[in-house]
Amino acid sequence: MLPTCNTFWMGAPLGPVERACLRSVARQGHRVILYSYGPVDGAPTEVEVRDAREVLPLATAERLAKANYALAADLFRYTLLSRGAEYWVDADVYCLRPLAFAESYVFGWEAPGLLGNAILKIVADSPLLAALIEVFEGRECPPWAGRNDRRVALRQLKAGERINLGALSWGVGGPQALSWLTRKSGLDCFALPRSAFYPIYYRQADWILDPARPLEAIAGPETYAVHLWNKEISRFKAEPAPAGSFLARLQAEGA
Repeated sequence: MLPTCNTFWMGAPLGPVERACLRSVARQGHRVILYSYGPVDGAPTEVEVRDAREVLPLATAERLAKANYALAADLFRYTLLSRGAEYWVDADVYCLRPLAFAESYVFGWEAPGLLGNAILKIVADSPLLAALIEVFEGRECPPWAGRNDRRVALRQLKAGERINLGALSWGVGGPQALSWLTRKSGLDCFALPRSAFYPIYYRQADWILDPARPLEAIAGPETYAVHLWNKEISRFKAEPAPAGSFLARLQAEGA
């Protein structure tokens, strides 16, 4: 039996792109669990919806999401994995092959030196997960933070406050933290090449609009899934798609 894939949704109803992505994971034979703090409008029948309160208090998620939705999703995935969940898969990941790696750690490079956290497998008792969760306690300035972020963080600490990650740059609790802590612990040897999960860079996320760039031109034989970069496509993903584009395919599969 294939491992269970888990994800999280908060706020707006699921759109066609998210539904198509979730169905793509289920189509590979995975059980898919979608965690949410309330009913999910548009949830595919192939997906099991569960109460996110089982994992993270609503107040914590709302506090983080108020500053940056990604922070709430980051802490949620780390906490869920620490409780024994098998795989984390973002709702904007289109799956092409089953995720059934034997390794205890699964993640991939999204850019040189930067690990993505859209697809994760980390054993529950890993010190890496404990360290990632500890970042959200805001007690220490993240050593991977840039100069401006360090200045902001240190100012908050000197004022007797905990660090507000929402006041720092995007990704400080996500890919930046994962990349630095993975290297520190020597686990970067498990990282898969970009082609595995992130064959297209986020600045090129609009490829899904181009009828001349089918999925087959993006994904190679070594590609397990394609991260679609929801943050970048959000402005047009619900608009009528050009005929023959991958977005048109997504909208049809997610109808």
